[in-house]
Amino acid sequence: MAFLLHALYMVQTVSLHKLACALPTSVEKDSNLRHFQSFFANYALDLTSSHG
Repeated sequence: MAFLLHALYMVQTVSLHKLACALPTSVEKDSNLRHFQSFFANYALDLTSSHG
């Protein structure tokens, strides 16, 4: 998650391809892209707020 936030800060966009290219990792960029795609395809964002 820290790498994702770092990459998002660096490119200031929500393009998964640009985020994958900005990650400071040694793996191939296409691998990073597939990981992002898989993560967001299976991620359920809870929009209910417990603050209130």
